[in-house]
Amino acid sequence: MVNMGEVSRKKRIAFVIPVYNEAKAIEKLLIEVNEKILNNYDNVDVYVFEDGSSDGTKEVLKKFLESQTIPRLYVSMAPDRKGYPRAVRDAILSEDCSKYAYTLFLDGDGQYYIEDVSKLISLLSRENPEYDIIVGMRTKRAESIYRKMLTRGLRMLERLLFNPPIKDVTSALRLMKTDVAQSIASEVKHSKYNFWLEFTARMSARNLRVLEVPVDYKKREEGESQVYNLRKIPKIIWAEFKAIAKAWFELHGKIVSKFAFVGATGAIIILFLTWLLTKHMGLWYMLSATAAIELSILWAFALNTKITFSYHFVNSIDVIKAAAKYHATALGGLVINLVVLYILTEYMNIYYLMSEFVAIILAFGFNYLASIRYVWKIAK
Repeated sequence: MVNMGEVSRKKRIAFVIPVYNEAKAIEKLLIEVNEKILNNYDNVDVYVFEDGSSDGTKEVLKKFLESQTIPRLYVSMAPDRKGYPRAVRDAILSEDCSKYAYTLFLDGDGQYYIEDVSKLISLLSRENPEYDIIVGMRTKRAESIYRKMLTRGLRMLERLLFNPPIKDVTSALRLMKTDVAQSIASEVKHSKYNFWLEFTARMSARNLRVLEVPVDYKKREEGESQVYNLRKIPKIIWAEFKAIAKAWFELHGKIVSKFAFVGATGAIIILFLTWLLTKHMGLWYMLSATAAIELSILWAFALNTKITFSYHFVNSIDVIKAAAKYHATALGGLVINLVVLYILTEYMNIYYLMSEFVAIILAFGFNYLASIRYVWKIAK
């Protein structure tokens, strides 16, 4: 048995496995866990959280408990189905932070390899940085086409909105500091199907040390997914889109409001200065508008730096570079506005004011995301 020294008592691991209607898969999985994890690491305890199964899963788990063939195995059985997100949330929050420094999470459907679980555990050593979260990134997705399309779409949306530090935002193989995992899990409340999508979104808003390591992923050996069957896909897409959107507004709402306010003041400046320079200084209206737009950009840059993001530049060179980037961002937003306006009006026959309304929203989204990632670089 491996006593991992610095990863033993002080860094005990709660190995959490949720399961629902996986009688055959969980039996095989627990046998492997016993052979390849519990027999090799004396700092790991296994917690199986059963979620109201009706296929014999409960009986399989009772058999293991009665026979006591697997040491350090603890089982919790729910009388009724909670659903995956709530079951996972409750499982993570149930662990004792004072006893377990880390929580190792793995789905109970048998699609991950236990060798990769061991790979994650082995990363907890003095030779490696003290990571808050280590994620298993699935390199080969053995899934149906529609499942791959769903996952890819949700991944793209999450990357666009949250810029997460990992690629596999829905991976269910994670080794996490227990206090960190519980702090994030306690905030997950909108997702109805995929707990990890919202978890990753909220994780992205924190300054965490995250490592992603490649792992293999195999096809389900027993039956179809209990969640992602073809009939539910449209419903799942809409539900998870709403969950991500709600999480985004919760995390970004105040900053977005400030950013929008600054943009509104910039629009007022453009209108006022264009009128002033044209009416009272005799400038050609195009020159007036150009000067007004330039001043409004500088105004917005200054206000966003001071008020919206409370950002402090290191030196004047960084200020000049950021201002130049903000000019480019503003130009990009203008191009997006005009292109969307033209396409919606000319090719989709939408009333031009409605087209402009949509164009403004899209341009605003571009400006905001470009600002936080390119201009001020506040990351998330």
